[in-house]
Amino acid sequence: MKRTIKEIFLFILVVLFLTVMNPTNANALSEQTSYMKINDITSLTIGDLSFSNITFKDYSSTSTLSFGITGILTNRSSKTLDYTSTIYYYDSHYNLIA
Repeated sequence: MKRTIKEIFLFILVVLFLTVMNPTNANALSEQTSYMKINDITSLTIGDLSFSNITFKDYSSTSTLSFGITGILTNRSSKTLDYTSTIYYYDSHYNLIA
């Protein structure tokens, strides 16, 4: 009898541990965009995140010698969301340059 109670208790602990330690609402980002020209302005919506007014910025003639994108990010959810973005730059022949 004591062994059965211990096994049930252990099972409940394992279930609770797995429930607490593993997020049940984690989603992988699977949406990707196509190529866009650097002089275009575009928007992108992925789930509850909305990116608008995405534009290319060229600072290569400044002392930073950099370039990148700017835009407006709107979280339409009441939850705190984490996101990561990776931007790839291609030449006119679709060869990766950065």
